[in-house]
Amino acid sequence: MRIETPTVAPVSNEPKNSQSAATAHQVPSPATASQSPAAVVTLSSAGTASAKQTGQIKDMPDPKVLARVAQIRQQLMSGSYPIDLDVLASKIAEDEVVRGAG
Repeated sequence: MRIETPTVAPVSNEPKNSQSAATAHQVPSPATASQSPAAVVTLSSAGTASAKQTGQIKDMPDPKVLARVAQIRQQLMSGSYPIDLDVLASKIAEDEVVRGAG
């Protein structure tokens, strides 16, 4: 099906400019990019530092979580961690069902 109206440009395989299709989609070289400042985007030093800090923050675990894990680990070592056997059994059963053994 083809729809042609006077307001829509006809479809063609040729690029709008005189470049061949092989060169129309090439990334500009650094020399070409430096001639056109609008084609180059760089972060300021503050932006670069912020990006590095964001990555470092994502890698850091939450101190509250670390404290809770340490507390549970200490309770397990001393034998004082309360274990709800019904919850444990239901979690084991759910795991068996998910794995397809049930």
